[in-house]
Amino acid sequence: MKQGKVRVHIDNIDHLESKKIVLSSGQALDADVLICSTGWKKESSLKFAGLGDKQLGLPYYHEEKEELNKEADAQVLAMFPRLKDQPDL
Repeated sequence: MKQGKVRVHIDNIDHLESKKIVLSSGQALDADVLICSTGWKKESSLKFAGLGDKQLGLPYYHEEKEELNKEADAQVLAMFPRLKDQPDL
């Protein structure tokens, strides 16, 4: 930081390349390190493409993940029933 090598960019990341970060504006940044500060959005703007059915190596397919999510939601709501009444966003 003292050497002035750190730069802050407020933009969405389109994709990553070897030693480069390509922003949604099309600007390509040379980079050795990427620090993501996601701000207020609950989902990441990073999308992982071309990973096939197993995505990031998780041993479950889409249908199995949906069932596991339903089971986990039921367990959480059983422990914390007040969470059933979610506010409108």
